[in-house]
Order: sequence, then C-alpha cells, then structure tokens
Amino acid sequence: MKRGAGRMSVVVGAFAVAVQVVYVLDLRDSPTFGTPIIDERTYFDQACAVARGERMSEGAFWQPPLFPYLLGQVFRLTGPSVGSARAILAVIFVVSCVLAARLGRRMFGATVGWLSGCGLALYGPFLFASQELLPASLAVLLILLSVHLLVSALRGRRGRRGWRWAAFGMSVGLAVLNVPNAGVLAFIGMFAAVVAGRSRREGGDDARRRASFLGNPASLAGSAAPLRATAWVGATLAGLATVVLPVTVRNWRASGEYVVVACNGGINFFIGNNADVQQTLAARPGPEWDRLVRAPLLEGVSKHGAQSAWFARKAWAWAAEHPGAFAAGLARKGVEVVNSREIPRNSDVYAARDTSWVLTGLVWRVGPVGFPWVVATVAAAIGAAVVGVRLRMRRTVDLVRLLPIAVVGLYLASVAVFFVSARYRLPVVPFVLILGAAGAVRLLAAWRDGAPGLREGRGVGNKRSRRKERRIRGAIVAGAAALAVTCFPIRHPTDDIDFRSETWRYVGAERFLAGDVGGAEEAFQTSLRYDPTSVDALLELGRLELFRGDVEAAEGFLSRIAGGAAESPEVLRLSGDLVSARGRLREAEGYYQKSVIEDPTYAPGYAALGALCLHQGRSGEAERWLRKAVEFGDRSGGSAIRLGDVLAADGRYAEAVRFYRRGVSLAPPDAGILNRVAWLLATCPDRDVRDAATAVDLAEAALRMTGDDPGVLGTLAAAYAESGRRADAEEALARGIRAARLRGDAGTAKALADRLARMKESSGGGS
Repeated sequence: MKRGAGRMSVVVGAFAVAVQVVYVLDLRDSPTFGTPIIDERTYFDQACAVARGERMSEGAFWQPPLFPYLLGQVFRLTGPSVGSARAILAVIFVVSCVLAARLGRRMFGATVGWLSGCGLALYGPFLFASQELLPASLAVLLILLSVHLLVSALRGRRGRRGWRWAAFGMSVGLAVLNVPNAGVLAFIGMFAAVVAGRSRREGGDDARRRASFLGNPASLAGSAAPLRATAWVGATLAGLATVVLPVTVRNWRASGEYVVVACNGGINFFIGNNADVQQTLAARPGPEWDRLVRAPLLEGVSKHGAQSAWFARKAWAWAAEHPGAFAAGLARKGVEVVNSREIPRNSDVYAARDTSWVLTGLVWRVGPVGFPWVVATVAAAIGAAVVGVRLRMRRTVDLVRLLPIAVVGLYLASVAVFFVSARYRLPVVPFVLILGAAGAVRLLAAWRDGAPGLREGRGVGNKRSRRKERRIRGAIVAGAAALAVTCFPIRHPTDDIDFRSETWRYVGAERFLAGDVGGAEEAFQTSLRYDPTSVDALLELGRLELFRGDVEAAEGFLSRIAGGAAESPEVLRLSGDLVSARGRLREAEGYYQKSVIEDPTYAPGYAALGALCLHQGRSGEAERWLRKAVEFGDRSGGSAIRLGDVLAADGRYAEAVRFYRRGVSLAPPDAGILNRVAWLLATCPDRDVRDAATAVDLAEAALRMTGDDPGVLGTLAAAYAESGRRADAEEALARGIRAARLRGDAGTAKALADRLARMKESSGGGS
C-alpha cells in the first residue's frame, strides 16, 4: 500500500465512522430503529433462520440470498438482534467510503480520492440506506470492490493477471447474489479484457499506456493477443460461475426449477412493463401486493420459478402487442432513473427527515430540484465530458478512466428496464461522485492555468488555450444539459402515498405481533393522524379493538371506511368477524363468502370460512375452504394447522403431519400447537408417520415456553419413549406427576402415574 493511499484510507475511514456514529445516535427516535418492517422484517427473519441452521426458503430463492445469509452468519456469533445487524451495516458503510476514496485516487488522483470518499460519507440517501436492513448498502460495497479488482486486473503485470480476472469474476458473482443487476459488471469487465488483450504494448501497466481502440487491426500483438483476451474472459467467467453456480444448483435441488439466483425478476419486470403500470407501481405491501403476487395461482402456477416466468411472459406479450407504449415506458423510466428526486419504494428518505436532523441537512427537495443527486449528477456530467474530450484528443482509450462512465450508464439502464426506485440506483452513486470530483478538479485546473480568453473576456489565445476553452465550454454545456434532465418535473404513482402514515402502520403491526397492544394502538393512531382517511389504519384499529373484545369500538372504526373501499375483501372479512363476535354466524359466513368472491385469491377469507365451518362441525366444508386458504398462501399458519386437525381426525395421518409441519413453520410459536403436533408424531397409530426426533424437539420447545406443564411433560415422555430414551421418559412422567399435584390436578396426576407404572412394568420393574 502506498503511503499516501494508506493515510487517505485511515482519515476517510475515521471520518465515515464519525458520520455513522452521529447518524445512529440521531436515529434513536425513529419508530423503525428497533423494529424492522416490510422488506427489513423479511430479511431479518431469513437471517434468523440461517442462524438457527434452517433454510431461508423451501423452494427456489424468492429474493437474492447473500444479504440475509451474511446477517445470519453474524447472528450465529452475536445472537439475533437488530443491534448486531445495524453494527455490520455500519461497517459496510465505512468500508464503502474507504473503497470509494481509494478508487477515485487510482483513477484520477489524490484530490479526487479525498472528495469521493468524504462525499460518499456525506451523501444523504446512502447514509439513510446504510441503516436500512436491505441489500442496497452491501450492493454499493460489492460493486466498488468489483471495480477495484477490475482496475487491478487492467493495471497489473501481464504475467500475474489471470488470478486477478478470476477474483474480479468472483466478486461480481457475490454482487449478483446480492443484487442481480450487478451482472452488467461482468459484461464491462469482459469488454475491457478484450480491449486490453489486443494492446500493442507488452509488459505491465497497459491501461496507463492507453491501448489503441478496437477498430485498429494493427493493435493486435501477433497471435498471442486473441489468446490473451480469451484467457482473461475465461478467467472472469470461471470466477463468476464458481460463486453463482452453487446457488443455481441449490435452487434446482430444492424446487426442480432452473433458477439462476432468485425468482423475483419476473414480477419486477412486470411491475414496470404492463398496461396498468400506474397501479402496479403504487401497489403497497399487504393486500394489494399479495393480490398481485397471487395472480399466477389462478392459472394453477404454484412454483416460484414458474410464477416468475408467468409474469415475464405477461410483460413481453404486452410489449409485443403495444411496442409504442413499451418504448414510451422505457423512455419515461430513463428520465426517472436520472431524476434528482429520490423516488421511494417501501421507504421514503424525505419522510425520514421528520425524525432525523442529520438527514434534514443532507437530503432535501424544492419542487423538481432534489439535493444531493442534482449536484452530484451535474458535476459527473462535467467530469464525463472532460474525460471524453481528453481521450478524443489522444484518439486512444484509457480503460480505467472510462470505467465510471460505463458502470453508471449500464447499471442505470439495467434499472430502467424494470422499474425505478432511489435505492435501486444507489450502487452508481460512488462512481457519479468520482466523475463529479474529477470534473471539478479538471475544470478548475483548466480555468486557472490555461483559459485566458474566458478569464479575461476575450476569445484570443494560443492554440492550446483555445483548446482548453473549448473543453471548458463543452463541460459547461454537459452540466447544463444534466441539470435540465435531472430537474425535469415528473409525477410518480407513489406521490399520493403518505409514507409517514404507512411507516407508523407497519410499526403498529409489528408491535401487535410482539404482544405490545398498547404500543400498537399508539402507532396506529399516529398513522391515522398523518392520514385520517387511511383505510388500512382504520382496519388495523378495528382488528385491535376486536382483539380486546370491544366490538362497538371496532364497529366505530369500520363505519369510517366509505366509498369503494367498503366493499374490499379486507373490510368484508372484518365485518364478518364483528358479526361473528355477536353470534350471528350465518351473517358472518355471508361476509366471508363475499370477500372471496371479490378476490378469488383472498386467503384470509378462505381461512375464516374454514374456521367457521370447523367450529360448526362441518368438517367436509372446512377442509375444502382450508385447502383453498393454504393454496393461496395463508401466511399465518393457522389454516394449515386446522387442516391438519381435520385430516388427523379423519385418520389421514401422513397428510395431516405434512400440513402440521407447514403450519408450525409459519405460525408464531404456540405451546399448544407444538404439543399437539409432537403428540401425533410420537404416538400416531400409523408407525410410518411417527418421527421421534422431531417430536422430542417440538415437545422440548413447548416445555421451554410453558415451564413444567403436566400435559407437555406427558407428551415429552411419549416422545422420549418412542426414541428409545426410556429413562428420560420416566423422569418426564415423574416431573409431570409432581407438577400436576402442585396444581391440584388430581386427574392428570393419576393418568401420568398410571402411564409411569405401565412403563416400569413393561421394562421389568425398573429403569
């Protein structure tokens, strides 16, 4: 490491640490600081599953797996906690700033390095993303690392380049496992390998010597040049395959489908390319999103990979039928992806300013002008123009200095193919800042040292001065054009969403699931204050009051929902719950049936119908409705467990166990459910269904939740006996007898004592 680069790394790293510490302290008042919501909750739960040694997904991965896998490995060391996740995110932030500084220095000099590293540390949207439990900040780090390795491959000594190209490919592979758009780096790298491989000059540092561009046949250095380029491309592909191929194989084994990384590419492409694009872009997490995701189920498409292909076919069919609308959509997204405003997805940096004075100073928007993207992009356009002019003057290509332009252009294009969000363009920010810093430095130097005509108001000077004047004027034109494009007024479907209200509503839902009913009510009321017409907040408050048993209060919130929303499946379901609480079961059934007529994929409606029929002893109808609920993705786990009860009562034990397992994996931990499933697995009349090891695990988990519960100890004893641990079984029964007697439950104590006596008798009177 060169001395100057080392000092820069230390200073920029320390500055980034200071910025991150100040921001984290500032975040403590944020409602989401200790409560992951929406996608953050999904990634957090997946990481917890990894830490427990479980699968993140039963089939092919729905989302790229690297980020939750990384968090899961951290949780294995520290235990699952939001604090541990935020600590590793802070490390990612600091390392990214250091890498940006070093990369800027390698490309354009020390001044650009300092400006790039410190600028990234103070770039408000990146700072905001650095403490979201999402892959965006890791994507920035991995793409910076990949470009670093590409620069090393281009500027290293020729004899040692093979492993550098392989390392570059592996780094790109990791980036693809985090954000698949990073695959564009592989194409950039292979193109650079072909150009560098055709260099006329042997020896090291070809990139600095500026290889002649592709069109000149004289650039071929004999027969070795094509072979050299082929070897570098092959090393890149080998490194990429080494990382990505195991995930592809895992997806094949888990689902029988060919899925390279994840299955969400099809639906993401459909969201940005369809006839109702305004509606799909505005679809919010919850019922709207669920209806969109469940659409393939109506055509019998159930596997994740097949569903992704279904969405892709729908989008391409629409594009083929309406090529003009498709082209217009791409143009619209091209404007959006470079627009100065930060387009939100499930979180909004502008809304986050309400609880962060740091973000208030670093991110703002006045009309169509959004800071800091507008400043960074205008400066980057100037930098790109200056770099382009210098290369054109030499009629050669400097591969390393062209990399920022290539990364920004191709990566933003890959985002625009799908749909645009501020966090999706975040990985190009370091390269925008590098170009911007280079442009500012070059322009200032040209102005100070060689443009007397401009400085003195005269159009005179020698040839060199006039050439520099043209460079300055060209850069200014490029900056003005960038300003006009980035500040072009646009309207986005998410403009009508109050993200402050939505954030508080999701926080309330998480608090309710955690058992904090009072905190949930406070969050829902805060959501309603931000948006008094929020149907979702009114529904949540209605459900909460029903949970408390206050039917009149719940009806009061429901009565405030008017218009077309009053006939939505969610409102109909809650209406059914309210009349059911008053004992009007036939009326409740009518509401539930209306909800599934309104939306044939509405799993909660089918679940309610199944539970109602089961309560009335109509097991045949209950089974039919519960199967529908499971088919359409009831995520509560309750429908699968009730279906298991129905099947077990009918003697279909193998199928019952299958649904029990699914329900237990989805439902919040419940000792009663765990105990029931463990008893069936330990004592099932069909010995082929019994699973002693799983029965022991479930019974022990239930016991940890209940303490010395006599019933659970009886189940644990049966599980131990089935697994051949007779001494442990007798000890569990003895504990159960003592616990039952302490509770005054003579009947349970006698039943357990009889079992213990029979067990001892069968073993010859002793243990």
